[in-house]
Amino acid sequence: TLGELAVRSGEGTQRWVRPMLLAALREAEALPENADPVLTATLWRTLSSLALLLGRNEPVSAEGLLRSAIDHTEKVAKGPMAPAFASGRGLLWRAQALTDFAKLLEDSRRAEERKTDTARLREQAAALLKAEKPIVELSPQELRWSMAWLPPVQAVEEKDLGF
Repeated sequence: TLGELAVRSGEGTQRWVRPMLLAALREAEALPENADPVLTATLWRTLSSLALLLGRNEPVSAEGLLRSAIDHTEKVAKGPMAPAFASGRGLLWRAQALTDFAKLLEDSRRAEERKTDTARLREQAAALLKAEKPIVELSPQELRWSMAWLPPVQAVEEKDLGF
C-alpha cells in the first residue's frame, strides 16, 4: 500500500500516512478468507507498517500490532493458502514481520531486557529465508520484491480490442 511504501522509505512522518494505513487495514480486514494471497498479505504488512510508525511513541500498541501480524502470518502458513506462502514473496513477507518486531524491540526503552527475544526473531527470519546468519532487515532488493504487486492476468478477448 502507499502507506507501507511511505513508512518503508522513511517518509512515515507525513500526516497522511497514518490515515492511509488505517484505511488499508480496514480494507484488508474486510477481505474474504479465500482472497488472493497477495491481497491477504496486505493485512499483516499493514499491521507491521503501522507498528513501525507508532514505534517508540506507542510501544505497547506497536508490539500488539506486530504480534497480531506474526499471528496472521503463522495462521496463513498453516492454512489452505500455505503453498502460496511457502516460497518467494510469501517467505519475504513472513520474515519481514519478524525483522520488524526485532527492530521494534531493539529500539525500545527495554532493549537490553529484550535482547534474547530480538535475537530469536532474527534467527526465525533467517531460517525462513535459509540465511546463514540472523537477519537484521530485508535488503532493498528483497523489500522491493516483497512490495511489488502485479494484478492477475486476464484473458483479452476480441470484443475487448474494439474490433
